[in-house]
Amino acid sequence: MMSTYFEEGRFSREESSFSISEAWRSVFHSIKRNLVFYFTAMLILLLPLNIFYYVQRTWAHRGTNLYMVTILVGLLLIIVISVCFIQIGLRFASGEKAGFADLRTALHNAWRYLLGFLIYYFIILGGFLLLIVPGIIWAVKYQFFGYFVIDQGMRPSQAVSRSGQITRGESARVFFLDLTFFVLQSLAVWTIWFLSKTASQIVGSILFPRFLFALAYVYKKLLATEAIQPEDMESTETATAEPDRA
Repeated sequence: MMSTYFEEGRFSREESSFSISEAWRSVFHSIKRNLVFYFTAMLILLLPLNIFYYVQRTWAHRGTNLYMVTILVGLLLIIVISVCFIQIGLRFASGEKAGFADLRTALHNAWRYLLGFLIYYFIILGGFLLLIVPGIIWAVKYQFFGYFVIDQGMRPSQAVSRSGQITRGESARVFFLDLTFFVLQSLAVWTIWFLSKTASQIVGSILFPRFLFALAYVYKKLLATEAIQPEDMESTETATAEPDRA
């Protein structure tokens, strides 16, 4: 049933514009080309987050109100970190070098990303209230909203809508990309969890940016495919019509 939902749109999975292995290879090569900047950015962005997680865990038993405050602060940290890594991922996906100026650029759109995230969250919540499956489908379909916000400066509602457009007919492959990351991260995090909770959180936070980089690659591919498909369809129609005239 899930695959039937994902088959919507004009273009089938066989006509996909990207492969999952290709997306992960792109991430590996991009990191390799930007190794020094990558590790520096990881240290600057992820060290405060992991320190915060450690503090949050120690405060968990000190009262509900205080713990709720730490959850809100943690959400804001994740928003800031996400927009920065999305900007870096967009640079990587374009074959360009990323720099610290990109982090400042990304932060200008952080408030738009937050609004887009809230729209995205309530769409998914509504889907899960409709027997779970629609929630999964919409989570996959609209997950590129942040890339439109950061890359093109779109309004949050417009970015969510555009994400739905570029994933039309490609949702199945995007879903399996998401699934591969979820499985690999779960295996890594839960294996280490039994040894050290802190270490498992660090590993999870290190893996997450790589997923954002992979999505950036897919986002660029989907945009490129969307741009050429009308031309391809027109040329196909012309080629089909020529024998009829003959």
